[in-house]
Amino acid sequence: MSIVPENEAERLNILYSFGLIGLGKLPELDIFAELACRITNCPTSIIAIMEKDMQRIQSCIGLDLETVERKNTVCQYTLLSDDSLMIEDTFLDPRTSTNPLIIAGQIRFYAGVPLLDDRGIALGTLCVIDYLPKTLNQHQLQELKDLAKAVVTVLLAKRKLNQAGYFKDILSVTQNMICVLNEDFSIKEANPAFAALMQRPVKDLLGESFLEVLQVRDSQVSTRIKSVRSSQQEVNVQTNTPISEEEFATIDWHLKHGQENKEIFAFGRNITKENSEKVKLEISERRFRNFFENGIGLMSMHDLQGNILEVNEKGRQTLGYELAEIPSLNLKDLVPKENRHLVQLYLDRILENAEDSGMMILKRKDGEWIYWLYNNMLEEDQNGKKYIVSSALNLSDRIKLEKDLQHTKQILEQTNIVAQVGGWEVDIAKNEIYWSDSTRYIHGVSDDFVPNMENVFSFFESDERAYIEHKFSTAIATGKSYDFEILLRKPNSEQIWVRLKGIPEIIEGRCERVFGIIQDIDQSKKLYLDLELKEAMLQTFVKHVPASV
Repeated sequence: MSIVPENEAERLNILYSFGLIGLGKLPELDIFAELACRITNCPTSIIAIMEKDMQRIQSCIGLDLETVERKNTVCQYTLLSDDSLMIEDTFLDPRTSTNPLIIAGQIRFYAGVPLLDDRGIALGTLCVIDYLPKTLNQHQLQELKDLAKAVVTVLLAKRKLNQAGYFKDILSVTQNMICVLNEDFSIKEANPAFAALMQRPVKDLLGESFLEVLQVRDSQVSTRIKSVRSSQQEVNVQTNTPISEEEFATIDWHLKHGQENKEIFAFGRNITKENSEKVKLEISERRFRNFFENGIGLMSMHDLQGNILEVNEKGRQTLGYELAEIPSLNLKDLVPKENRHLVQLYLDRILENAEDSGMMILKRKDGEWIYWLYNNMLEEDQNGKKYIVSSALNLSDRIKLEKDLQHTKQILEQTNIVAQVGGWEVDIAKNEIYWSDSTRYIHGVSDDFVPNMENVFSFFESDERAYIEHKFSTAIATGKSYDFEILLRKPNSEQIWVRLKGIPEIIEGRCERVFGIIQDIDQSKKLYLDLELKEAMLQTFVKHVPASV
């Protein structure tokens, strides 16, 4: 089992972050391995990175090795300290006396120093070995430590070189703008995204003034950009650069002064489209707010628990509440007590279906009931929180009017029945006929009887039928009303006298409909006929009576 230092997890993470895992032979380190042999007068030296389960060798003098199992290395003990480790006779030291590699290679001497980064984390080791017991003086050990520092510098320089390559790739593909400026704000480096926005090749931008390329004319913006030279903090500023006669590019810049290398790093993000979308969103929100507040009906919002979030001014006035009272209200406060059990059913329904519509009753602050026709939608805000938007029309006056009309209709129907008068209407365009209940009663048919142009004339004898059809056709053609009395035969064969009156409705020279009445005049007509008959009989008697009488 391997011997590991206390900071092993951190040490391995750094190896991964530095890109030192799986690192093969590095010829540039051979010079340091040779120097280690000369300084210590040892035939063999090794420079290696200690990975989790193995030691991977980057340079080796005197041996031909690629890797060694970590548990069989002596270097695992070197990692336990930031100082050097020297074992004068490996056969006598309990840490190495039974090591299979030591025994097989007849290695008798070991001296190693850790490869420490700038935080003191051991990346690997530089060691020397000999096949005879020996010792090194402090001067030799110190020189090994100095060599180890040089080795670490080379390893980290390689890492920085790799990172520089990565950064260069990133600079070339990123859509954000990156510039490196000299302290006089001349452009030292620029990535393709910046050059593309400025519509110029990268090489043409080098040496140009950053402020002139961006065409900064606002003195406050210019002063803000220049302040980065004297500031240790990052400077944030926005510039507006014309890229055509009608188009401007708005760039959000973050500038940082690197005082060590006397350069200014500028990172920019094109927020033109973002600002445009933001303006559109603000306009949309303003329009919604105007629509919400100025709606002719009740506009409101509430959460999934029924808590009222907002109510428009018209809604507040109708319900009798002040603006400050709205946040304390719940739907259950606004519905009649006997309807409160319906609130949760509604909330469950709209959560499942994402919308709901219908009729509801809300209670004014003074207790008056108001009828609303509502249509509600489930929405979600930018934080993912769901809420309901409601729009509703006040139907209280309409419902009251409908009730009054229904009552009036009932009175008229009853009056018509008493007066034995029925109403009717013929829609010429639709070829439809309407009969009131009284009309059906006079004709002696059931309430479900449907009149049409074929059956309405069947209630009259053939001669009377031809007369009625003539009158009806004439009214349509000329616009003249008609009014006459005629015999009607009911389905039970009973005959009654009725009065028929029709009035055509002419629109733009064309008859659109004919409406009128039918009145049961049977009793009065028969009485009149009876009187007329008796009067005729009397006249005949008077005419033929003898003179003496």
